[in-house]
Amino acid sequence: MDLLGTSGRSGPHSNFHGPDGTIYASFSDGFYAIQGSGKPLGATGWPMYGQNFRHTGKVERPAVKSLARRRDGNFDLEVKGQPDQSFTVLHAADLTHWSVFTNGTFSAAGQAISDLTATNASVRFYRVTSP
Repeated sequence: MDLLGTSGRSGPHSNFHGPDGTIYASFSDGFYAIQGSGKPLGATGWPMYGQNFRHTGKVERPAVKSLARRRDGNFDLEVKGQPDQSFTVLHAADLTHWSVFTNGTFSAAGQAISDLTATNASVRFYRVTSP
């Protein structure tokens, strides 16, 4: 089978990885499951397997994805980063004196966090770091 479509077939219409590293691809003439001997193909240098949830093939840098002030004055934020990587969220009132707010492990879709200590803060800054 030619994944690049140079043998007269059109290239894959869609593809995805199974949890065991098997690569599944749909072509105009059928659906294929591709798995290597020994180590699954998806667990090797395949550029998207085990990478970021946006499928860019790059290691995702930690970032604050969204931030919203709640009616009660507190904040809801969503952080994103490399799945299964640990992270630390820091907060500050002045961009100079940062304090650890919380830590955890990134999920594939991001991590929702509520800061219930910001009710009386006129300004609050957030950043996320990962080792």
